[in-house]
Amino acid sequence: MKTSLQPPLPDSPRPQAPHLKQILITLVCGVLLAGGSCFGFLNTMNFNGPSKTGNALFAIGFVVGVALVVSVAVRALYGIIVYLIRMARGEQ
Repeated sequence: MKTSLQPPLPDSPRPQAPHLKQILITLVCGVLLAGGSCFGFLNTMNFNGPSKTGNALFAIGFVVGVALVVSVAVRALYGIIVYLIRMARGEQ
């Protein structure tokens, strides 16, 4: 079986970009992850003694959630710009 990565043929449909539904789901998940991790971090924080072991995991979860939100915002902005350019060219 021969498999090679070839570019799509000119008359084949172009792959679709993520739609609004996928962007919104990822955005909501990122916000929930960041919010839940922030709550967990603050809930397990001990100001008068040693910190608990879960704090590092909550901090990592918060950073990942914020990174998800930022990446989705950049992707949504890119999609809007591409959409506006295509409308200006009359491709839509």
